[in-house]
Formats: sequence, C-alpha cells, structure tokens
Amino acid sequence: MAAELLEMRQCLVDPYWIDVELPDPAFDLPQQSYRCIAVAEDPGAYLMVYMPHRDEFLLLWQDKDRWRSLGLDGDAVGTFLAR
Repeated sequence: MAAELLEMRQCLVDPYWIDVELPDPAFDLPQQSYRCIAVAEDPGAYLMVYMPHRDEFLLLWQDKDRWRSLGLDGDAVGTFLAR
C-alpha cells in the first residue's frame, strides 16, 4: 500500500477547475456540464477530479479531445487506486 500511496502523491497536481460532462450511467445526475477540480493526473491515461456538488472524487479517462467518466467515484485513495 505504501508504494501505491507514493505513486498517488507523485500524480498530484496543483488543483484547477475543469468542466466535466455527465452523466455516465453510473450517476444519477441530469445531463449537463459540472465544474470539478482536477487534483491528480496519471499522464496520458487518467485524471482524478473532485466533484464539490457530490463531495466525492471521480476518475476520468481521455477520449480524443475530452475527458470521460469511468464511473468510478468515492474517496480519493480508493478512486485513484481503482485506475
């Protein structure tokens, strides 16, 4: 577990706002763009964002020119490790 936490720490970024298009079938939200805060990035693969409106973290993957939800959400460590 220590190695995974170190890897997560290395992927942390200076937080920045990002618009995320939801819903994904895993979420019970109206379809719209939500303001989220990017907090960790696994270069070329995944982005973890904080969703203030749900008080949860969400894992995204890049599909061409936009980020898409993987339907994985929850606490920061569990969400990051689920990638």
